[in-house]
Amino acid sequence: MKVLLENWNDYLKESRFKNELGNDIFIDIKNVKDTGTNSNGQKEEFDAIEITMEGPTSTSTNTITHKEAMELYKALKSFLEQEDDQG
Repeated sequence: MKVLLENWNDYLKESRFKNELGNDIFIDIKNVKDTGTNSNGQKEEFDAIEITMEGPTSTSTNTITHKEAMELYKALKSFLEQEDDQG
């Protein structure tokens, strides 16, 4: 965790692009601390990933655990590979 705090800029990711509709989209991903309820019903602080996606008419922000981020990554990768194979 110490390395994360010392090198926080290495853990910030930004992306700007135009989507299929020609709209400018901004994605920001960063490490944050969050608090949630664990499986025992107790509040617990944990390392998390905050994902923000912003377009011209909407903004979406979601904070998820690192494990959730890895599972989302794998699911998206699999889904998009299947779409490429079909298209």
